[in-house]
Amino acid sequence: KTLEIKGPDKGKAFDKDGNPTQAAIGFAKKYNLEPKDLITKKINDVEYVFANSKTGGQNTKELLEKVLPNALRKTTGDKFMKWGNYEEKFTRPVKWFLAIFDNEVVKFSYAGKESSNVTFGHRFFENNAPIKISNLNDYEKKLSEHKVIISSDRRKTQVREEIEKLAKETNTEPIIDERLVDEVTNITEQPKGIICKFDEEYLSLPECVIETVLRKHQKYFVLKDKTTKKLINKFIVITNGIGKEENIKRGNEKVVRPRLSDAKFFCEEDLKRPFTYEERIKDLSKITFQKGLGTMEEKVERLIKFSEYIYESLKEKKDIRKEDITNTAKLCKLDLTSGMVFEMPELQGEVGSIYAKKNGACET
Repeated sequence: KTLEIKGPDKGKAFDKDGNPTQAAIGFAKKYNLEPKDLITKKINDVEYVFANSKTGGQNTKELLEKVLPNALRKTTGDKFMKWGNYEEKFTRPVKWFLAIFDNEVVKFSYAGKESSNVTFGHRFFENNAPIKISNLNDYEKKLSEHKVIISSDRRKTQVREEIEKLAKETNTEPIIDERLVDEVTNITEQPKGIICKFDEEYLSLPECVIETVLRKHQKYFVLKDKTTKKLINKFIVITNGIGKEENIKRGNEKVVRPRLSDAKFFCEEDLKRPFTYEERIKDLSKITFQKGLGTMEEKVERLIKFSEYIYESLKEKKDIRKEDITNTAKLCKLDLTSGMVFEMPELQGEVGSIYAKKNGACET
């Protein structure tokens, strides 16, 4: 690749006899040229000297040997940590690196591991010996033989097919969360769906609580009754297992039981106290809204004043009661005082609405 670089004007680059000045000599030297190699071009009636500099591309494999470890160092995540005596961080201990370009190993080291042309198949596969890879086609074929689907698109399709198949078998309707589909796609090598269940007593919990426990905390797909559209006590887990399905089923059902039990405990404890402004507003004084802006109690007091102002501007146009607007302001942050929201902050608002209705609040 040739670059044309603009330098000083000709009058500064050469004297009246045409000899190069220090400006021309320095400019040429910067680009490994002699002053005689410089060319002149006129721009807006002024002549300037230019250097034609040829830049050669670097070897891709050599570039990758520098780029890949640097890219790994810059990769971050919520649960990244150090492993062993190494400074590098990752979500799990690094076991190996497969790095090949143009059928050659891209050599680098990271977290004490050297890259190579060797990888491994599914860890539960009976013959999980080292697999030597020579090219991309070889890579996909050999990993497939060892129960690993390389293509994320194919894994995603399989996740969906597993969910749809099991929902059809149980005559239920799955709640498909696209973010969860992406997540389980990226943590499985050979997606396999299994139907699990939990005790029916937990169906007394608000549906948003059950969904949050199953979907967000446990990465399960929730199932609804096709007719009533209500949640049922079954869910789908997408596993990375080969065989041992009964063990996996028992394990997931065992894990979800205490989660739902905790949620039920928080719900029951929260409802032992009236969910009213008078009962809980002082609890908000212990919660900081934002540094310099006071507590959540003070924020609610400001919201009440705002709601009164809104009422005054709307009362002539709408059939609306002042107490409805002010009560909404009084209730909107009260669920921050609940054990449920403390455990599951993402349910703030939804839990408040449920508790308020249980305490007789007007829905309008």
